[in-house]
Amino acid sequence: MAYKKSEETRAGILTVARKLFAAKGYEHTEMKEIAKEMGMTHAAMYYYFKSKEDVAWEIYREETDGVLEAVRSVQEERNPDTLFLCIFQYVLFIQKLAFNPVTESYFFDKINYRSYDRSEMQRVRRSYYATLDALFENCGVKKADDEMTAFILTSDAYAKALLSAIKTGVVDYTWKEALDHFFRHLILTDLDVSFDTYAEARDAVFVYLNY
Repeated sequence: MAYKKSEETRAGILTVARKLFAAKGYEHTEMKEIAKEMGMTHAAMYYYFKSKEDVAWEIYREETDGVLEAVRSVQEERNPDTLFLCIFQYVLFIQKLAFNPVTESYFFDKINYRSYDRSEMQRVRRSYYATLDALFENCGVKKADDEMTAFILTSDAYAKALLSAIKTGVVDYTWKEALDHFFRHLILTDLDVSFDTYAEARDAVFVYLNY
C-alpha cells in the first residue's frame, strides 16, 4: 500500500507541475509552489523528485513516449510509407513538445545532447529518430554511424533554432512553413524525393491529424 501511495503522490506532483508549467512556464514555477498545490511540505517534495528539472524531465519523457506511441499506432493502423511516418513524427514533436508550454523550456534548453555518449546517441537514433533512419534506408541512402549522428545533431539544432525564432517573432513563419523549410533544406537535399512528393505526404498527415 505504501508503494501504491508513493506512486499516486508522484503522479499527482506531475499533474500539478503540468498545470503550473502551462500557466506560468517552467522558469517561473518553483518547487515550493508545486508542494503547496499538493498540500505537502517543500522538503517532502524532494523525496519524490530531486529538483524541478527532474520533474520537467519526467513530464518531457511522458510526452515523448506519447509521440512515439502515436507513431507506432499509426504505423500499425495504416502501414504508411516512411515519408508519411517521418513527417507525422516531426509534426507531433513540434506540436506536443516545442509548442507545448508544459515542455517547451525543456525541449529548447535542456535537450542538447552535450552530455550524451555513443551508446546514448545510438539509443536516440533507434527511438526518437527511428523514422528518419527508416526514411533514409528506404530511399537507398546509406550513412555511416558517425555521419548519421552528426546529421541528427545538426538537424536537431537547426530545427530548434528555427522554431525558437518563430516563437520570438524573429522569423515570420507559421509552424507549417517551418516544417516545409526544414524538410526542403535539411531532409530532401539528401534524398531522391521531390518537394511535390513531400507536400503530398505532408498534406496526408495534416488530413489524418485534422490540421
